[in-house]
Amino acid sequence: MSCGRKTGFLVVCGVVCGALTWGTLAAVGVSALLAAKPEALVLIKIFGSIYLLYLSFKSLLKMRASHAYNRLNSNYSKHTSFLKGYGIHMSNPEAMMGWIAIISLGVNETSPELAPYYIVCGCVLIAIAIYSSYAYLFSSNMIANMYSRFDKIIEGIFASIFGFASVTLLMTVA
Repeated sequence: MSCGRKTGFLVVCGVVCGALTWGTLAAVGVSALLAAKPEALVLIKIFGSIYLLYLSFKSLLKMRASHAYNRLNSNYSKHTSFLKGYGIHMSNPEAMMGWIAIISLGVNETSPELAPYYIVCGCVLIAIAIYSSYAYLFSSNMIANMYSRFDKIIEGIFASIFGFASVTLLMTVA
């Protein structure tokens, strides 16, 4: 939001490549685990549900927090923007856990062998569209200021979505 569109799009490229990396690693790991131990799917679903519940709680805390968006003018290098986006995504343990939750939501014992990879491709395409839209929209002062006014509502929506996904995933275990 504070560095302009070009830098935003370079960061988006890094974040998307990080998502592709984590997604592929999760797909390979989950696929290998399920091939060796199909009953492990129950544990993955429980862990994914707990993680989604954690995200819901975190969003609720953000919603309750009182803070104002501060538009900074940083010296974000355009040459390292891609690497910063990639590094931010790869160093975020929540990204890996999120991918495990996503893969476990879409894979079951009867899924085709390539199902995890279809999920990764679909999610990466969605990520490109969403993150590029964010970079475009949030690089304008008007949108950044508007976002600042509605951040509590947005966090409340995220809390609801994550909570619903957690309960839905947990219900598939029973």
